Amino acid sequence: MYGDLWFEDYVKKGTDIWFAAGNYNGIYKFDTINRKVKRIATFPCESIAKSWAFRKVGLWKENLLFLPAYADAVYLYDMEYGEFDRIDILDEEELSEYQEKCKFQCFEMYGDWLYLIGHEYHGIIKVNLTSRQVEKINKFPDEAFISNIEPGKPCFGTEMVAENNIIYITCISSNKVLMLDMKNDSIKVIEVGNDKNKYNGICKIGNAYYLKICDNGNIVRWEYGNEDCREIELKFDVHFYDRKLCQTKNYIWVFSYISNEIFRIDKNNFNIIKIQANYPRNSMMLVFCEETQDGIYFVNMYDGEWHFLREDGTDENLHFSLKEPDSAKIMKQFVQENRFKVWKNMRENGVATIEALLLKVNETEHKAENKLYVDYGKVIHDAVAGRGNISV
Repeated sequence: MYGDLWFEDYVKKGTDIWFAAGNYNGIYKFDTINRKVKRIATFPCESIAKSWAFRKVGLWKENLLFLPAYADAVYLYDMEYGEFDRIDILDEEELSEYQEKCKFQCFEMYGDWLYLIGHEYHGIIKVNLTSRQVEKINKFPDEAFISNIEPGKPCFGTEMVAENNIIYITCISSNKVLMLDMKNDSIKVIEVGNDKNKYNGICKIGNAYYLKICDNGNIVRWEYGNEDCREIELKFDVHFYDRKLCQTKNYIWVFSYISNEIFRIDKNNFNIIKIQANYPRNSMMLVFCEETQDGIYFVNMYDGEWHFLREDGTDENLHFSLKEPDSAKIMKQFVQENRFKVWKNMRENGVATIEALLLKVNETEHKAENKLYVDYGKVIHDAVAGRGNISV
């Protein structure tokens, strides 16, 4: 809802947390001591109403680095001087083709080079953040079957693993894993598990890699090097092609993104227990997870409430949410932006009556008030891991 903020990734500087809101266009700073939220800036050339514009944020030479999901460019933000630096990475044809698509989900830094792994964008883009040189990797080995993917369909998974100079990337169209060597951009293809499997992401827990199967709730545990590969069956009542994997001291956790279903897997004996989060099944949409040794913080998009899931399976509602400091101003910007769009569309379509314009504006404002209740049908993925707890 308007007023409740959520995010998927953050940078912590001192006692402050910096993030891009998932709800709409904006950079925010949260003071964890005084528990105050401040709106810092709005991304230029991006719609105020664009949800999930950025899903990842990092640091580069003391600048915040925002990686585009639905946004159109990479942004650097100088926290000291309050200045943006926009890096365009798509040509005009690509901007048109991927305008409403989730372009990227994963990224990795290698020296000054930023690697952006395509999701619905069919390829990998690398950007030198010092020289602003942009290169594109769009030729892949035939056995990866990437060339067979229809335009507009997802290409690579929502999570990847980076180890030293190697990135492990899953192919949504097959059971193949790409090993991209960032030293020379060479690519090796490995087949993992059943040849009918299609994987939507990979993570590493302990000595093993875990891959998420698109067509069912199962995950594959794979130990690269000794060919140990097993499929772990997880029966979700509500199927979605993606899940979130986390770990605590003793367990692996598999969250549904779109229901209250959570599986807990014992790291030692692989016993599985199903847990229900403290929500009705169809009133939860996961947008943030952070692991600790003792449990997992998570946020439900629909109400903005923060929870802590303990190792024993207890779901504690922390009765805490981040609030937009000036939700009325955001709402006004949203409505004004849509009024202009309505007027422009009506002029282009030859509609000129004031009565028709007012009807359209009222309809648009009503839709704006309910926008954040809409299930966009897009997967929310990887948030933050291993960077300490958030004080709530």
